[in-house]
Amino acid sequence: GYRGTYDANEHSIAAQAAQEGSTLEYSLDGETWRAEPYAYTDVVDGATVFVKAAHPNYEDAFGQGTVTIKPKAATVSANPAEKVFGAIDPDFSATIDGVIDGYELQYTVTRPGAGQVEDAGVYLGAVVAQGEALQGNYQVSYAPAPFTIVQAPAGQNAVA
Repeated sequence: GYRGTYDANEHSIAAQAAQEGSTLEYSLDGETWRAEPYAYTDVVDGATVFVKAAHPNYEDAFGQGTVTIKPKAATVSANPAEKVFGAIDPDFSATIDGVIDGYELQYTVTRPGAGQVEDAGVYLGAVVAQGEALQGNYQVSYAPAPFTIVQAPAGQNAVA
């Protein structure tokens, strides 16, 4: 069988007949057979593949194996952001790590404290990336980032 983590490659069971000159056939139900092995690329949890070795001088021999492909870990990390006191929040972004084959994870990046926490300062973990934990072939984790509100220039607080 095969047990591994998603890598965008095909995986199947490995089978070999004991007698030279045998032919191998594969089945998902043990009744319908084909010459090509069943190959899996996407996440699958314990798919059973049956194999039959046939030779004209011997009784058929049967076996089976399982293919398990677990989700690959991916991370969506919010990028640090800042604004000047009194300004509107910037557009937030994130950095993706661990994704192969061009798959696009679905997520949002926001600042939940927007409109409530507006004083100048550094707010750790205030920029938040979020989305589904399991997306296609990926197990996704999310990491927050700091948000900085810098003081407005002195000219906006002028004394007359």
